[in-house]
Amino acid sequence: MSHSIARTCSNCAASVPPRTDRCPYCGTWFEEGPALPSSSVSVNPQAGEFGWRGRVFWGLALTGIGGLYWWGWRFEDTQYWLDTRAMLVWTLALPIWLAAVACAWRTWWGAWLGIGLGVVIFGTHLGVMVALDGHFFDDQAGIAAMIAGAGLAGWTLGRVLHGAIRRARARR
Repeated sequence: MSHSIARTCSNCAASVPPRTDRCPYCGTWFEEGPALPSSSVSVNPQAGEFGWRGRVFWGLALTGIGGLYWWGWRFEDTQYWLDTRAMLVWTLALPIWLAAVACAWRTWWGAWLGIGLGVVIFGTHLGVMVALDGHFFDDQAGIAAMIAGAGLAGWTLGRVLHGAIRRARARR
């Protein structure tokens, strides 16, 4: 099947080049329809990249992040702030989780969400440390920045993987 005009994917609204049978962004296959030059056969538009519904995806993502934060704070030494177990949770487990979430994130603005998420992680972590200490130290800002940077790196890795998967799907 070939098409000579460019169109928009009805599933994700991405621009689809002419003579393309499949959306390069979401993988939706196109087929000829009786009334239009093309119509798409796709998953539910509310479904995530791997078919997860939006509410399920958000619930899973936020539960994972909340659980990791709870786990990290259980280990944290509030006198020293760099307990090895807590740092492993926040600089290894949290970025891996965020990479998985970002990889499954379907929308194009997912990359921008990572920056906002980094700011929220920084503010949350710094706020908790200041609240527990009762005053601000510059070391707290550095620790919060390190954890936010690790989270942003995990998210960025996930978006890169998402793009690679999307390109591989489009080539099929």
